[in-house]
Amino acid sequence: MPDSYEIWRLAALRRDANALAPFVAYATADPDTAREALRLSAQVFAATPAELDEAQDAVDTLRTRADALTPHPHQPDTPRPSDADARTRDYVADIRREALDGAAPEWRFTVRLFLSVGLRELLRRPLPPEVREDALYLHTRTAMALDLGHREAAEAELARFQRLRREYA
Repeated sequence: MPDSYEIWRLAALRRDANALAPFVAYATADPDTAREALRLSAQVFAATPAELDEAQDAVDTLRTRADALTPHPHQPDTPRPSDADARTRDYVADIRREALDGAAPEWRFTVRLFLSVGLRELLRRPLPPEVREDALYLHTRTAMALDLGHREAAEAELARFQRLRREYA
């Protein structure tokens, strides 16, 4: 099983390829460049965490092709860091989902349901601002661990969330 950092990097590359390749294919006047952009995107999406260097080279090529088309009204914007992380998490979930065992989806659903109900319960109460912030932070950390498919981290963050919920519920 590849480590979480490799999976995160691959997910970020897929995110970038998914934004750059369609733009290059659309905006270029050269059919060969358009076909190359689609081929490079397919290469990134077919890559495994062990093939990060090849995927990085493909995204770098796409970025170079996109930069050559500047200025263009449909050029993809560089997302803010929080937006980029949120988009990357979607790709991470797809990559990790392939590696999870058969019982994991049911367990993840149960934990997400518990988190959702627990967070709503906590946020309905008159809590100090720092406790509300802690509840949202722990909810997010648990959700990220679930998205990464890291069961031990999710269980640890869930235990922290449960302690907070018991203390203030």
